[in-house]
Amino acid sequence: MTQLEHINLFKQSVEAFNQGDFNKAVEPFAENAVFTDITQLQPFQGREAIRKSFEKGRLASPDLKLTPTNWITSEDQVVMEYNTTGTHKGPWEVPGATTIPATNKRFQTKGVAVAKLSGGRIISLTDYSDSVNSYKQLGVLQAVGVSR
Repeated sequence: MTQLEHINLFKQSVEAFNQGDFNKAVEPFAENAVFTDITQLQPFQGREAIRKSFEKGRLASPDLKLTPTNWITSEDQVVMEYNTTGTHKGPWEVPGATTIPATNKRFQTKGVAVAKLSGGRIISLTDYSDSVNSYKQLGVLQAVGVSR
């Protein structure tokens, strides 16, 4: 596959995610792909586990949307910089902590996702999202003051 085809494969997943079509969102993934969300305690192994993790994110924010802002490619990798927007309408699970009840507040953050590809499929995806900024916007994490 060409680098443009790799980007288009990743875009297909993002567009389906934004539409709430999680079955279609995981189609580009290999059956045994691994999704690592750095805000979670463990990676999600396999297409079905990845689909469930996507659904869980949408429960917390039904209008969650990823907007790509930049793409970087190599022979077997695609990096997507993105903006995330949403409204916190449902329970937001924080691994190793508590579940944050809906605040009904809007949030907007940035992130980077790195996909590795092989054989025309995404074999791994690692997402680096700015959850700390999201928590601040939701009012569940207060900024720490720094004195000089």
